[in-house]
Amino acid sequence: MSETRVMSVSEFHVVPEDYVSLPEATIQSLASSQFFVAWFTCACFCFSHLAFVYIGKRVWRSLEHMMDVLVFELLAGGSCIALAYLGTSLYFSDVQLEDKFRGYDERSQTISQVMLGYQVYNLVVCSTVPDFIGFAMLVHHVLTGTLALLGSYAYCHGYCSFFFGLIEITNVPLTLIDIFKFFPSLQVKYASIYTGTRSLFALLYLIIRIIMWPIATLQFWYGSITRLYDGTAANGGTIEVVTCTLFLGANLALTALQFIWGKRIMQGALKAMKPKKPKTT
Repeated sequence: MSETRVMSVSEFHVVPEDYVSLPEATIQSLASSQFFVAWFTCACFCFSHLAFVYIGKRVWRSLEHMMDVLVFELLAGGSCIALAYLGTSLYFSDVQLEDKFRGYDERSQTISQVMLGYQVYNLVVCSTVPDFIGFAMLVHHVLTGTLALLGSYAYCHGYCSFFFGLIEITNVPLTLIDIFKFFPSLQVKYASIYTGTRSLFALLYLIIRIIMWPIATLQFWYGSITRLYDGTAANGGTIEVVTCTLFLGANLALTALQFIWGKRIMQGALKAMKPKKPKTT
């Protein structure tokens, strides 16, 4: 078995000449080629959504009122699969960054960009489609999108593989569950698939978001607090200190959401496992 190789930034990837890092970040840089993948991803999602909804409403008129929901879930599922693949392959790669906070990783840059584009698309949908409008999800998408934006300036590239990639594994079965939720007739028609998907989701959620997430979070917090305490963050200027603090606050909020949702998921799983009482006549 090969040992994991930890390499410095210069040995791992050469930073592009026109790359804007966090200390030099400006509003104008959002229009640079550095963010091409993000805006291209967002545009593809939005265009695909509109196109598939338009076609779907004319082909399946019986589903016309739910076409926005169906198209979103299918696109979300595809995005989760892509992010999960990119993140998991990087997470288990035998080459890792030495500096997880300020090191540059081309693959992490791509993951951050795709996540940013996806979260902007999510915000558009959650602000316009009534079935998805909700405060908790809006907060989730704003926080995640902000972190992905800052990650696109080569901040916390060493943690992108997990927080922006591997954890999306749990969202793959979740999108299928959401489809079952919005189309109840499918729950009866494909009862075994529905039950199996819920069980798989609960298991993956427990392993990845209840067990693995806190471990990664503790490592992230230890590194962040150390950088703030020893002045390393201050070397990057006020913007890096603010970013480091913002990441800590956002991570705290997202961690709380993981456990709130986790409690509901586990309660639902335990309820489903209880044997149903026979009906009395």
